Amino acid sequence: MSLRVVVLSQETPYGMRLLRALKERGIVPDALVVYAGLDINDCFHSPKGRKRLREAPRALVRWQWRRLRFRLKRKPIYTPYARQIIPSGSLGSARIVRDLQRLQPDILVLGASHIISQDIIDTARLGVLNSHPGVLPWVRGLGSAGRSLMAGVPIGASCHLVDSRIDTGAVIERRLLPIEVPTLLGQLEKENSQLTANLLADVVARTVALGALPESTRQETRFPLGHRETPEERQAFSQLAQTGRPRELFELWNPLCLNHDTWALPSQSFTPPQPPNLTPLDVTW
Repeated sequence: MSLRVVVLSQETPYGMRLLRALKERGIVPDALVVYAGLDINDCFHSPKGRKRLREAPRALVRWQWRRLRFRLKRKPIYTPYARQIIPSGSLGSARIVRDLQRLQPDILVLGASHIISQDIIDTARLGVLNSHPGVLPWVRGLGSAGRSLMAGVPIGASCHLVDSRIDTGAVIERRLLPIEVPTLLGQLEKENSQLTANLLADVVARTVALGALPESTRQETRFPLGHRETPEERQAFSQLAQTGRPRELFELWNPLCLNHDTWALPSQSFTPPQPPNLTPLDVTW
């Protein structure tokens, strides 16, 4: 029996990279659910009360305009990449949960980097797959490329199962980003975004071929969560990216790779060549 694959995405460059990568591997998802704020409740600015009531006519116009704009401008772009295109509400809306429940996915594939609720996770029979632009468990959260360099961890990506926490699910595969010469941080992030999409597409293709999720390894240690970069952090990360640090870290971890075509690291727990500049969190799993 073939698996029912549903992609949940936002309108971002990464989402399109993932859809293209899936199509290159012969994977056409059964549905693409786009959280585009197309539930009527997403079109109100006032949370409740008389102001919300007075705003209803304008909210209705916004809703109709958003739906028309999506149908005319965005839907034709997505049509080649999925059998159904379903514009839905915001990520925290009840509508998006209803849309996913109706689709009954075997696997749900995340095409964006936002946090999802347990209600969304529960809609997938086998599980939810995500690819994170950092080498787990060391680099979690936002600003992964710059924080990797600061922590002494190479830039890379990790495909993992999604649980109720952030970037803590069992790891299926990790890959390094091969780096030849110093370059701008923005370019490194763009290349790593493509690596992240390719990794997830490969794991989805493997899952479809197996008819089951690949083996995964539980993360035994949790490290601090990266938050949105400050301007000062961004400047420091950018300066570090233009040194030989990215290449140096890649070369240091390169011998650990099991496959030098994809630069795949072990999915099981392993000891880094040198201890990252990070302190594990004292938590109980």
